Amino acid sequence: MKEDWFIIVNPHAGSGKTLHVWKKAELLLQQRGIPFTASFTDCRYHAVELAAAACAKGYRRLMAVGGDGTLHEVLGGIMKFVTAPENVACSLDEFTLGVIPIGSGNDWIRTHRIRNEVSHVVDLMAEGRTVRQDVVKVSILDPTSPRKEVVSRSCYMVNVGGVGLDARICRHVNRVKERGKGGPLVYVKAFFTELARYRTPAFEVFCDGKRVVNGACFSLAFGLGKYSGGGFRQTPEAVTDDGLLDVTCYEPVRKPTVILGGLILLTGRILGFRKKVHAFRARKVVVRPLGNKVNEPVEVDGEILGQAPVMLEIYPQQIRVVSALDVRQ
Repeated sequence: MKEDWFIIVNPHAGSGKTLHVWKKAELLLQQRGIPFTASFTDCRYHAVELAAAACAKGYRRLMAVGGDGTLHEVLGGIMKFVTAPENVACSLDEFTLGVIPIGSGNDWIRTHRIRNEVSHVVDLMAEGRTVRQDVVKVSILDPTSPRKEVVSRSCYMVNVGGVGLDARICRHVNRVKERGKGGPLVYVKAFFTELARYRTPAFEVFCDGKRVVNGACFSLAFGLGKYSGGGFRQTPEAVTDDGLLDVTCYEPVRKPTVILGGLILLTGRILGFRKKVHAFRARKVVVRPLGNKVNEPVEVDGEILGQAPVMLEIYPQQIRVVSALDVRQ
């Protein structure tokens, strides 16, 4: 197996500042004597193919240069290789994943206490600072089979996902970015825009086979990490390596209260509102819409996978990730 890092650079991340950051990273990697091969993406989802091809060539250490979306795609490429029938003897724990952050959110690095500095990430690489982390398989289910888990599409999650308002905000942000816009307030603007036109859906939510929600639910969040949406903590007690997925369910509330809740999400104290916010942990979660509400998007690591119903399962193996954590949180 190759000892080099395979580095996948997304030149479209960070509103066009990727190449400037990458030049700095390239110089630092050379100065620290870290062997690497770099490849640039051409379009969306290209990182998935580049990562899968690199794994097939024997690379086991992969680094994304971009935002949370690029990290998500590189993970997808690793999982595409690992889960291929011909690679049944390959284990996920052979692989190391990391990110040199450039994007607008950079939420995954917050959980791992990685500073948004190229030099800090390169130092962690040079020191071999890694920890094990869980991975979640997220599957869109066939809505025509209401009591069967018939999978229509899947991907893998390394940070946070959601259904409801959270996912609608994510979809809004992605559309803005596709038009070449963005900026530090993109999530805030999306929050107020989507809140103004939002109508609370209803769901059934099952955690390890037990129904924990049956009715109106303002929003749902699922987390291995603590942060999403540029620093909001919807799953503030999530532990990345405990083999469990944290689930936060928000009951219907008045919209002015939601604005206050948005501020509280930044503090990590949202679970203190026990009458309106409920937290669960499980290895497997299934969310099914109730009534005629069948168009709720599902967000995974900042990307829209499809529409509910959705199933989330902890993958049986963990991956190594570049991290500043010294011990388990």
